[in-house]
Amino acid sequence: MTRIRRHPYASHTYQLKLVKLNALAIDMDLRTAKRLVGLVGVIMTFCMQTTPYAADVRHGQDLHDQNCLHCHDTSQYTRPNHRIKTLEGLRKQVERCELSLELQWFEEDIEDVVAYLNATYYQFNN
Repeated sequence: MTRIRRHPYASHTYQLKLVKLNALAIDMDLRTAKRLVGLVGVIMTFCMQTTPYAADVRHGQDLHDQNCLHCHDTSQYTRPNHRIKTLEGLRKQVERCELSLELQWFEEDIEDVVAYLNATYYQFNN
């Protein structure tokens, strides 16, 4: 029986589709079945990566309030000489803070915090 490698961020539905496809492929020779399952996995991974993500500002605020305010208050964002000048600069700063606090956020969490900070304080154009 062919083992299925599951992507850690794959949805449950995606994993079930691979299992069903794998069960159908048993009548094929093992090499063809592995190629088919691998091809479907690559296609699904590509589709998952290209799906646009709409940031959740409320979730970003929750993450910010639970983690970021331990190190600094919100005056950090409104002072006249702040270092953040672009949306990309804001994203990189959030990533640096996430790493220094060892939070292990998902990319979506970082995008949510960036969206919250941008909507609330910075108002950079996307």
